[in-house]
Amino acid sequence: MIKARKKAHVALLGAVLTIAAKPALAQTDAEVEAAKRKYEASLLAVDTDKKNYDALRLAKLRKEIERGEQAKRELAELGALPASATAPPSATLPATSSPTATASTTSAEAAGATPSKQQRQEVANARPTVAGGQEPEATPPPPSDQYADLTERQISATKKFADLNLDVGLSLTLDLGSRDRVVDAELINGIVRVKESRNSVPRVMLGAHYLFLPEKSFFGLVDKKLWGWGPFIAIQPGTNEIVQAVGAGLMVGFRRSLETRESFNLGIGLAIDPSVQVLGDNVFPNKPLPNGETELRFKTSSQKGLLIYSSFSF
Repeated sequence: MIKARKKAHVALLGAVLTIAAKPALAQTDAEVEAAKRKYEASLLAVDTDKKNYDALRLAKLRKEIERGEQAKRELAELGALPASATAPPSATLPATSSPTATASTTSAEAAGATPSKQQRQEVANARPTVAGGQEPEATPPPPSDQYADLTERQISATKKFADLNLDVGLSLTLDLGSRDRVVDAELINGIVRVKESRNSVPRVMLGAHYLFLPEKSFFGLVDKKLWGWGPFIAIQPGTNEIVQAVGAGLMVGFRRSLETRESFNLGIGLAIDPSVQVLGDNVFPNKPLPNGETELRFKTSSQKGLLIYSSFSF
């Protein structure tokens, strides 16, 4: 560039000397104007060369900066460089309208915008592993507090509801044994006739149950904090015997509000009656007695049945 300026000055000086060497009549305005235009054209060419040179240097610097930023991003993805160190300083560079610089900047930005397949593979290989080459398990999120939106009174009632509670209720036992429960029978003309049998037994029972609070509502009908489910056990006290029947199964309980522990419960299970009267061995209803026998025989045995239980806890 300096050489170009020197050449322009030399050309101007030569033109001036040439004009000065001519006679005074030859130094016309046209020659002076031509020399001036030639000098200005030389300066314009120098300025144009300088602008092009500056634009090329700026594009080259932008490209080098973008390459450096790309390297910083890759190091940050591998954990070797903080993410804050990747802020691009190239925003402080002056903008240029040169097509060459714009094209270079755009290509440099596009080159660092999306990591290549090889870069993604390197990041995947750099993930921490535990013994055996397996990735460590993610830490599960902490469980949500199911009492967060309740008052102290509601929390107390809910905890008592979802706990061991006593109840009293009505039950129905449907006999599942192979023999009928016979209350009374007689012999008529040598044939066994059953006068009364009771295979469905209603009774009052005392029970205890333990309920769990579910995480879902009851089929969308009852809020999840107003119902529970769990096991129960129930007994029927007897007059001649301490326990006349015992049953166990699963039940669901429903309460009226969050501020009470009392609930209405429905359960189903299995009942055992330890002392049930049935016909004796080899004695069948509507059939004659075994050969050689003249009296109707009974016996007492345990009998199982399906238990349907409805209770109220207190």
